[in-house]
Amino acid sequence: MKEILSLSPSPSLDQSTSSSELIANLEKHVMASMDTLVNHLQSLHLAGTLDKDALKSEVNQVSRLAQAILLIRLLPSLLAPPPAKNNDKGDDVETADLFKKIHQAAGILEALCKDQTMQEIDLKAAEILEQIQIREKQIRDQIAQKQQAIAQIISDKTQNARLG
Repeated sequence: MKEILSLSPSPSLDQSTSSSELIANLEKHVMASMDTLVNHLQSLHLAGTLDKDALKSEVNQVSRLAQAILLIRLLPSLLAPPPAKNNDKGDDVETADLFKKIHQAAGILEALCKDQTMQEIDLKAAEILEQIQIREKQIRDQIAQKQQAIAQIISDKTQNARLG
């Protein structure tokens, strides 16, 4: 939670700001931070500079931000008296939008993780293929040397047979 609050200046705590406004501001700030991280990961991916460690680190940050958003969402319920049975359901819509946003971010991160894994597999496959090609060349060179040695021996023996 310290990391989240240290990302930007916290809202002022004067008497005119209600706890619900502070919570709303904090939620917006955390959501914006999560969006920024997801966008940053996507830009690194598009630029081809996304590595495994950066992906893991930023996915963990996004996860912590999503957890913080859920906790922030619960704060008003914990601070306020139980709601009346006939509320306007406006909060439910906001919560649904929040879960949709978190689900979208999770989907993007899942796709990035899968792509990163595929890139690592492709890189490893390319390394193995290169090693195979190097070994094939070594074997071909050894075969060529042995063929030359055999040809030289045959040439020497035929020349000795003509002379002898």
